[in-house]
Amino acid sequence: MGRHVSASLTLSTGAPQGCVLSPLLYSLYTYDCVATTNSTTIIKFADDTVVVGLISDNNETAYLEEIRNRENWCQRNNLLLNKTEELTVDFSTKQERNYQTPVINKSPVERVDSFRYLGVHITQDLSWSCHINTVVKKAQQRLYHLRRLRDFRLPSKVLRNFYSCTIESILTGNITTWFRNSTMQDRQALQRVV
Repeated sequence: MGRHVSASLTLSTGAPQGCVLSPLLYSLYTYDCVATTNSTTIIKFADDTVVVGLISDNNETAYLEEIRNRENWCQRNNLLLNKTEELTVDFSTKQERNYQTPVINKSPVERVDSFRYLGVHITQDLSWSCHINTVVKKAQQRLYHLRRLRDFRLPSKVLRNFYSCTIESILTGNITTWFRNSTMQDRQALQRVV
């Protein structure tokens, strides 16, 4: 920076964790990690990658092929897959379908009822109660600290700032994703915290 130059460091693979360049370098490194079919989508954020596949007429071929392509891509690019999970969203009114379990690195992928992606809990029925319950619980835990600060008779400006930073930020995180489709019961739970 300016006239100051840091010491050089040679890395064989990877980038230092916490380095400001790491997200950019990772994005450049994974630039060619793209979907290969029209019925699949690859969603990437930092080092989180999600494969979304649309299965029509019980034909899973494109989705399973995309999973194999991602596995092969990672092997070619010296990346390891960890914490692989599969969430199936199926709103068909017909009989329950038995989808084939994808296999990655010779191990079946764990099928889950819900998972957390970028701070949002997504469930197989696409309801937001699981996410809102988690948010409310986390906010209620932080309310304890707000009450303790109030007991120390801190100025209201400090208490409002603490609320905004530690409680309101939790309640409103990704709110545009989940609030509109939340139930009245979930909204009331949020309002009680506020």
